Amino acid sequence: MPDNIIGDPLRLQQIITNLVGNAIKFTEHGNIDVLVEQRAISNSRVQIEIQIHDTGIGIPERDQSRLFQAFRQADASISRRHGGTGLGLVITQRLVKEMGGDISFHSQPNRGSTFWFHISLDLNPNAIPDSPLTDCLRGKTLAYIEANAAAAQCTMELLANTPLEVVYSPTFSALPEAHYDILLAGIPVSMRDLNQQKDKLTKACSMADNLLLALPCHAQINAEALKREGVAACLLKPLTSTRLLPALTASCRTQPAVMLTHTDSSKLPMTVMAVDDNPANLKLIGVLLEDLVQNVTLCESGQRSVELAKQMQLDLVLMDIQMPDMDGIRACELIRHLPHHQQTPVIAVTAHALEGQKEKLLSAGMNDYLAKPIEEDKLHSLLLRYQPGMHAAAPLAAEVVEPPVDHNVTLSWQLALRQAAMKPDLAREMLQMLIAFMPEVRNKVEEQLVGEAPEGLLDLIHKLHGSCSYSGVPRLKKLCQTIESQLRAGTAAEDLEPELLELLDEMDNVTREACNLMGI
Repeated sequence: MPDNIIGDPLRLQQIITNLVGNAIKFTEHGNIDVLVEQRAISNSRVQIEIQIHDTGIGIPERDQSRLFQAFRQADASISRRHGGTGLGLVITQRLVKEMGGDISFHSQPNRGSTFWFHISLDLNPNAIPDSPLTDCLRGKTLAYIEANAAAAQCTMELLANTPLEVVYSPTFSALPEAHYDILLAGIPVSMRDLNQQKDKLTKACSMADNLLLALPCHAQINAEALKREGVAACLLKPLTSTRLLPALTASCRTQPAVMLTHTDSSKLPMTVMAVDDNPANLKLIGVLLEDLVQNVTLCESGQRSVELAKQMQLDLVLMDIQMPDMDGIRACELIRHLPHHQQTPVIAVTAHALEGQKEKLLSAGMNDYLAKPIEEDKLHSLLLRYQPGMHAAAPLAAEVVEPPVDHNVTLSWQLALRQAAMKPDLAREMLQMLIAFMPEVRNKVEEQLVGEAPEGLLDLIHKLHGSCSYSGVPRLKKLCQTIESQLRAGTAAEDLEPELLELLDEMDNVTREACNLMGI
């Protein structure tokens, strides 16, 4: 594709987000691929085709003629299972037409669907290419590991534009034993626990001067901890030229990676479990804990926390309160029934410590409470109070006093840093996780706005509110807080149409500013 395209990135992003979000909703297994191809080009314009292909449930032939209308899925069981239909397609078609393009699709039930659209864009005759120079990679060898064939093909096409000699393997065990200049390894979602992958990580570092890891955008992996183990860079999938090439050329300027042997003597000798259903919250508290204690276990639900507590000896549990299926109070009660955890401190982690709620939490068996957003020094003080052998006094009973925040600001990098314990890599990851989560919220809000009355709107707004607490987006956080409080107070969702429309606009604003900030 030409580097000098002129277009409307926000509108184009919304189109692709709607189509990909719809594909995700109806695809349980296989792949979702986004393909961009140049169809025609002149001195001043280029026509491109963008395809979104999925291996999902497909669209029944009887429904295909009215697909771009706001309709309900003919099969109600599918609607319940997959959360409604592609109501965002109505908006998508309008956006494509506003850009002077056309959109179409083909689909087969149980085999998948392909949506595509064509648009013509202007070319900037004065553009200056700013892609990184890859001459320094000449003569170097890169080993590439990726089990997903579609992802591997796309990345191999990117690597073909460099002078690197590439050795590809779908698995680590099948990679030829050799020493490489660079090792690029795709990591699946199942590799969340760094401690369980120590041996592979050690071997990978010994096989290459520079180890690059490609992680899923929602991976709950601590990038800073990985870098301490010798990883040169952590890249989010899908790998693009703007993400991959700078990381490759940076290897020309760095010394070979060395496995660091660091002592845990500065960390508290504690095993702590953190429980939260919000991936962003769990990510942040996991990073903070890994800097403070020797052993950390992360858990995404109340039910799972009880199962893990049966198998482990814990020194402390940090328990989110508002979780679906089993809330934190019930999980605490069940953990208290375990013989080896009758005296284990359980700390409530809550965003809203309202009058009377603190007493309720303590009377329910919680030893203490920690207010969100979590600050590193507050967490450290709490851990010191409850470390084994220490006698904890009365609960802290102290709220986090945040510096003044301008709630009219869309994105503040300084605020994002402060909310991520002044860790730039973590701040970027939290922001990227927020951006990756917003399409799911958008789909649900759009269903509400066209009268679909979807289930789970409050839960998603609550999750989005929690993610905003650690991403430096005060205006979006304030909007989420307003909508969530209104819904909890009994206000009907249909009466919140102005606020929901404002929420959609602000999510677009956050996406645009975040992409500019991170160079996406």
